[in-house]
Amino acid sequence: MCYVHIEALQHSVVIVGVIGTATKAIIIYTMIASSQHKNQFLIFDQNIIPLCSSLLMTVIFTLKLYQIQLCLSNPACRPTESCKDRICSG
Repeated sequence: MCYVHIEALQHSVVIVGVIGTATKAIIIYTMIASSQHKNQFLIFDQNIIPLCSSLLMTVIFTLKLYQIQLCLSNPACRPTESCKDRICSG
């Protein structure tokens, strides 16, 4: 049975997400700087979608890795003592 540590897998996903975001951002920047985004809109669009997905993947797995809970403005989403203990000890 092959055992893979979950945190190591999440770290590698975050690293791949950061690299993917950086490369797509460089491609999009060069297309905008050379004004090719107007001429080749489909290629520009095909680079925007992976940029957004890489960025979202990086954010989601970083939040999972460090066990960060987002409670934006929902008053019902208040951390309880058991939740605080679980996050601190986890």
